[in-house]
Amino acid sequence: MTGLRELGRKLKTIQRDAFRKKFGNLLGLLEVEVQVPVLAALAQYYDPPLRCFTFSNFQLVPTIEEFEQILDLPLEGKVPYKHLEQHASMLVIARFMKIQLAELKGKFVSRKGAKGFSQKFLEAHLRQLADKKDWETFMVFSPW
Repeated sequence: MTGLRELGRKLKTIQRDAFRKKFGNLLGLLEVEVQVPVLAALAQYYDPPLRCFTFSNFQLVPTIEEFEQILDLPLEGKVPYKHLEQHASMLVIARFMKIQLAELKGKFVSRKGAKGFSQKFLEAHLRQLADKKDWETFMVFSPW
C-alpha cells in the first residue's frame, strides 16, 4: 500500500480531479488506516468463488448502493464488468503500457500457479510514467 500511496501523491490537482472523475474515491481509500488484525480475522471468512464473506448462516457482501457510497462513484448507466476468461495479448498490454514488447515479455513471471507481472515491476513502471508526467498512460495503466 505504501507504494500505491506514494504514486497517488504524485498526481497534481488537475490529474487528481481527472482520476477522481474516472475512478471515484479510490485514492482516498488508500489513506484509510487499516487494522491488520481485524482484516486477518475477517479474511478467513472470505469465499473467493462467491466474492463475499460467508459466516455460519449468512453471507455478507456490500450492495451496489453501498459500493457507490464507498467509492463515491455513481454506477447508474454504466455497464457492469463481466470477466469472460479472455485475456489481453502481450502486444495489446505493451501498447497500452507504452513499453517494448520484448521488455514486457521478459517481465512476465509465473509463481505458485499464477501468471502475470510482479508488483515491483508494475509500481516501477508507474513511477517512470509519473516522472515523465505521462498522466494519461498513468491513469489508464494504474492498478486501482
